[in-house]
Amino acid sequence: MELLENLHDAGVMGVGLGDLATRARLKPPTAHNLLKTLVQLQYATHDPQTRRYNLGPRARVLGRAPDAADVLARVSAPALQALQERLRETAILAVYRDGLRHTLLTFESSQELRVGAGCGVDSHLYSTATGRILLSQIPAPELNVFIDTHGLPSDEWRDVRTLAQLHGALDGIRQARFAHYDRPEGHVAADAVPLPLRRDDLVAAIGVHYPRVRTPADGDQALKQALTETAVRIAQEFQGAA
Repeated sequence: MELLENLHDAGVMGVGLGDLATRARLKPPTAHNLLKTLVQLQYATHDPQTRRYNLGPRARVLGRAPDAADVLARVSAPALQALQERLRETAILAVYRDGLRHTLLTFESSQELRVGAGCGVDSHLYSTATGRILLSQIPAPELNVFIDTHGLPSDEWRDVRTLAQLHGALDGIRQARFAHYDRPEGHVAADAVPLPLRRDDLVAAIGVHYPRVRTPADGDQALKQALTETAVRIAQEFQGAA
């Protein structure tokens, strides 16, 4: 529990193994083994690039009744896993909360060449397909707060530099109910669609990550259809459970 409390205190930026071990008064190997278990159980997440740990999605449910996002994660799991198995690519579920993207579920591709994804909290809404979907779905006042806090996109979103361009891009995503993202510096692509939950307090999206050298399903339209069908199925399950 002390490790979880330290992860909570670290906030969105997360904390490294050495700092966690010091705070918890543990030897680094002991802390590492405990954290490995917490990550496996989704009580913690680990970013291999920054080597920092954050609270995982299951940690939020400790000591309280499940909220709408917890219910959504539970009912989404079967459909999202089925999507991953159908496309053989990594599938994720994300929600918007307090200006951040919360990735609640991930089902990774088992292919040798794959794009990984982890659960956790980040501010990568401009530079992810699910993030762009979430921004296109939140109310205008919340979008204004996000822009005031994070500024306009820079290198995260090609051809979007001004406020007018951002609103135009989000309008296009909102109308299409679909977002595509190519990482400029890598060989990663992602597609996402919104979940039609019909709730003001919960904005969510599902997405698929894959190497740019291949397209899942039978082309872009088939991929969009698979995502859309899964989103509708999840929304129906959620409405029955909420």
